[in-house]
Amino acid sequence: MLAASAIGCAVSYVPWLAAPTPLLSMLLMVPVGACVAPLYPLAAAQAYARQPDASGAVLAAGHLFTPLALALPFLVGTVADHAGTLAALVLLLLQPLGLVVLVGTTRR
Repeated sequence: MLAASAIGCAVSYVPWLAAPTPLLSMLLMVPVGACVAPLYPLAAAQAYARQPDASGAVLAAGHLFTPLALALPFLVGTVADHAGTLAALVLLLLQPLGLVVLVGTTRR
């Protein structure tokens, strides 16, 4: 389900990004939102499922990414300043695609 949501997010994000009118953009936001909403809860559930006896370790590992989460808006803003808004928005495709790679390379 995590891979399906991530793929759905990436696939629905591209037409939204290319929408020529504000109305179409507004309509195409709906499938993007529907696909992106379950990504964090599903990824967290997978992490806890992989380490059922070490929930504290999973929580601590999640906190290791806090500096990255705080820096990401500045990184995207810097890309937007130098390469344009479209390039910055395309950069945001890396998150769902990265989840697809992680799901595909993680052993069961």
